[in-house]
Amino acid sequence: MDELKRTIALLFKRKGRSHMSEKEFVFSASMDMRWFPPKDSQKLLDTAIARGAISVQDGRITPNFEISGVDIPLDFTPSPAILEMPPKEELFAKILDHLLSHIDVERKDIISRINAIQEKMEVEIEVATMLAGEEQGLDMSGFLGEVEKEILERLKSGS
Repeated sequence: MDELKRTIALLFKRKGRSHMSEKEFVFSASMDMRWFPPKDSQKLLDTAIARGAISVQDGRITPNFEISGVDIPLDFTPSPAILEMPPKEELFAKILDHLLSHIDVERKDIISRINAIQEKMEVEIEVATMLAGEEQGLDMSGFLGEVEKEILERLKSGS
């Protein structure tokens, strides 16, 4: 998570702001910093959301930690490994991709809704994503087994 925090902190420090849009984040990581192609920069954003490092509210991305407290080396460049999501994030991304491929809603809007559901109901991100799909009229029951298994494994391992 340290590398992810450094990456996010550097992007926000360069902008000199406490929030930015999803497009600004992706553009900054790909074009300004030249760290990743746009598709991978979007994956960076998804990973940061899934790991709880940033929040999306009303189309604005905000770090969930104090960026001024993050030490960033002058020659810092994130490694490609930062884009590798642990299983929890992979399942979240899979459900989110399914949701986005079946509804006509902006990505930022659905992520904002997922965050609101997660916060209000205090549920895991996968559950919140399934609920957001149900709100849109989608049958999300196909993910139920995978989500249940993932959450049970997480509970057993204590993470």
